[in-house]
This record gives sequence, structure tokens and C-alpha cells, in this order.
Amino acid sequence: MTHPIPNEVPHLLVHEEADNVGVVVVEGLVAGTDMLCCITHDNSTFRLTAGADVPIGHKIALKDLSEGDTCIKYGEDIGKVVAGVARGGHVHTHNVKTKRWYPALKQRSGRARNPRSSSEAVAHKNTQAL
Repeated sequence: MTHPIPNEVPHLLVHEEADNVGVVVVEGLVAGTDMLCCITHDNSTFRLTAGADVPIGHKIALKDLSEGDTCIKYGEDIGKVVAGVARGGHVHTHNVKTKRWYPALKQRSGRARNPRSSSEAVAHKNTQAL
């Protein structure tokens, strides 16, 4: 755990210690910034250098991510890395794809997937209520 400078505002929020990405929470983050990062689960902090200019709301890799790795945010699988990302690098749609919209990625990851389409699932749920 690092000790932030008094009144220093975090640049990056991480939800769970097991996450491998964090979310930028400041405007105008530029490459080379020594970021204060806060893990919200336990309010611990650490420092990381931004490897790219990253817009607010986008993600940054907390460790090197290789093609095929699973991206973890909120302690949950949020997608598959489709192009490597260095620690401190920008994580977004150019290098991570959600398994929600790309079922082939989910299938290859070994996770079971619901064979019903979302409209079939809604229809099935509605018939169950009758």
C-alpha cells in the first residue's frame, strides 16, 4: 500500500484486488502520469504509470495482458483480450472484446453459454409466468 499525498485525488479506481484493469476517473490523463490507484473493496492504494493518454471512463491494464487472457473488472469476466496490452496501457474495444456480443469467444473460453437468443429467453420467461 502506498501513502497518497494529502488531498491527492485518485486517477484510477479498481473494484476488487483480483481485477486486472482499473477505470480512469479523471479528465485529461496523459501518458507518463504517476497515477494514484485505489482499490475500492478495501480502500488500499498503489501507484502505476499511465502508458498512454486514456479518456475518463476507459480502462487501464494493471498487469501485462496477453492475447487470449480474460479481462477482469468488478471481480467478473468482462471480455477476452484480442491484442496484447502492456501494464499501464489503454484497454478498450481495440484490444478487448466482450463475450456477450461475440459468442465464439465465450465458447472458446470454456464457459458454458446459453443456447437461447435473448429474444428466445424473454419469450421463455414470459411463458413460464403464465
